[in-house]
Order: sequence, then C-alpha cells, then structure tokens
Amino acid sequence: MPVPATTKTNFSEPGWVIGGTPLHVVVLVVLVVCAASGAAGMIWVGWLGPDRHLDFFGLWSFARFLREGGAGAVYVPASLQAAEQKFAPGFFGFYPCPYPPNFLAATLWMGALPIGLAKTLWSFLGAAALLAAAWLMFRERFRTLAILAVLAAPATASCLATGETGLFTSAFLIAGLAWLPAQPVLAGISLGLLTLKPQFLVLVPVVLLARGAWRAALAAGGTAGAVVLLSCLVLPPALWRDWALSLAKYQVLVLQNEGRLAHLMTTVDAALLCLRVPAVFAWAGQFLVDVALAAIIWRAFRGVDYRRATAILLAATPLAAPHAFIYDTPELTLALLLGAEGLAKISTPVLVLYGVVFLLPLAMAGPAAPYIIYAVPEALLVYALARDA
Repeated sequence: MPVPATTKTNFSEPGWVIGGTPLHVVVLVVLVVCAASGAAGMIWVGWLGPDRHLDFFGLWSFARFLREGGAGAVYVPASLQAAEQKFAPGFFGFYPCPYPPNFLAATLWMGALPIGLAKTLWSFLGAAALLAAAWLMFRERFRTLAILAVLAAPATASCLATGETGLFTSAFLIAGLAWLPAQPVLAGISLGLLTLKPQFLVLVPVVLLARGAWRAALAAGGTAGAVVLLSCLVLPPALWRDWALSLAKYQVLVLQNEGRLAHLMTTVDAALLCLRVPAVFAWAGQFLVDVALAAIIWRAFRGVDYRRATAILLAATPLAAPHAFIYDTPELTLALLLGAEGLAKISTPVLVLYGVVFLLPLAMAGPAAPYIIYAVPEALLVYALARDA
C-alpha cells in the first residue's frame, strides 16, 4: 500500500524555476541525457565488452560451483579460484565469495543456466523489483518522475552493467519503508530479506525501535529465520560456520586491493583508506560515524515527517554499511526524490548537491575515479536532508 505524500510540491513556485525554465523540465532533460549515456555505457561495458559479465561472473560461478558439488569449498579461495578459471578459460582474476549461505541458496538457480541468460533474468528481476518499490513509495506526479529517475539513474546502470545486487537490496529497503506505516507485516518481510546482504541492516533496527514497530520487527525476525532455515535445507548447514570463518580472510583480500577498490566504495572506512589512514583507525572512524548516524535516524523517526525521515535513512544507509560499493546506491535516487518532494523551494547549493549525488556513479567509472571520495557527498546529503527536516 503506498504511503501518501504529506506535502505536494508546486513546481511552478519561484524556487522550482531555473533561468525561467521550470525545474521539472530541466530535470527531465537531465534524465534523458543520463539515460542515453548510461544505457550506452551499460550496453558496451556490461553486455558487449570484453569483460561483459563483470561481477556477475562471480555470482554465477558461486552457483555453478555449488551445483557441481563444491559446497564444502565455496569459501576456500584456492578451490573457488580454480573453479572460476575452469568455467572461463583465460580468466586469471578471482571473485572470492563473501555472501552468506542464505544468499547462495537464493541464487543457486543461476548455476543451472548459461551465464548470459542468467544475467538477463537477474537484471530483469532486479529492475522490476526496484521499479515496484518506487511505485509503492510515490504517488501522483512524483510516481512518474520516480520511475523515470530509477530508469535513468547511473546507479541503476552500474547495477545492470555489473550484474550486482544493489537493485534487490535497494528494493527490499524501499518497499519495507513504504509499507511500514500501514502494512507492518509486509514491511517486516521485505526488511527481513535484507539479511541476504546483512550489512544494509545496520540502521534498520534503530528505525523499528524509534517507531515502536514491534509487528514489523517480529515479521523481519521471522523472515530472517525462515530464510536461514531454508538455506540449511538446500545447502549443508556447516556452510554457516565456514562463512563466519571466511570473513576475516575476505577482509584481508579487500585490504590487499584497497588501492584499486576503496575509491569504488561508499563507506567511511573506505574514504579514510583512500586518505592512507591506517586500517584500524579507518574502522574506528566507521564505527563513530555509524553511532552518529544512528542518533540522527533515531531523532528523525521520532520527531519529523515520516517521508523526510525515510529520505535521511536511504541517504545514510550506504554510508553506514561496513562494506558497500557504488552499485549498492540505487536507493540514493529515491532519497533525492523524497528530499525534493517535501520542499516548496530548493536552493541552488542543494540542487547542485542533488545533481552531484545523482550523477556521481558516472564519474566513478571514469579517469577521475581515484580522486573522488564518495562518502563526502553522501555525508553532505544526509546533513542537508536532516537540516531541512
């Protein structure tokens, strides 16, 4: 059930006009340009280029390895790397598996299909889920704009190109928040599915506690438990132990590649690693920022308009997650729309900030990427949304 907007924005008001042109016309032009450029890049990089399957090859190889009897070694780097090289002769890289067994069980079907067909189905399902979540969250004029924004967003294109999971995680979070006020059980089920990538649940308990949403919390817990149980029926239960033991090794692999990967990440610890801060201090910085974000979210969901609080949470989630990349940011598109929805006027600095956040994934794919610290505009967005609350 859609959450009704509490404030209708009048695009004809002075604050929504740029140089005599209504802002929604400017926004639509930007969306068309972004859609064209993002689609062209996506088609080349993610479907026709020499490395056309990118990260999806990792997801597919995990499923294929499991279906071929590799359940006991999917978290063993040497065994998994040997399997990936067998699946793709000439591939000399490595996609380690950081995903919990419930995620592997949910994606096991991929291994039964050729990789191209599996990626097509995965991409279609992810895009459909995110569009459905946007449909739930918005109504009237903003619903059309939300659909266009999701389709045009460079963050969406990055997910479709890489075959990554951001469309699904964003959809589960957005749908859960859309349902929370009126359909708490459905909200809990949707939020419970985020345990497939649990790092995006960091701030969700704060929301549920702040609102006293006990039915949603119980539904989320029940959904998480059911997903874990199902994974134990599909895959060996011992995989949960193997996964827990593998996380430290995975973190070492990430740190060994921090120069190549950190600038593609959205988190505070990645930003500090980009600045050559020692890892222990980077993790401490992430923890302190998460505490501050939790306080902001608590205040927002206790005291301000629900939709404004939702915008703050969506903006804060990629920043608060202990591990997240640019393809995990489709929810920022909805955060921008929710932020704009509640404003009769929008200042030029805020408009520029919104544009930067929306377009940043394009820059992250270019030569300027190593010099961009993604966490900075994210933090500014959280501040702008909280200040206007």
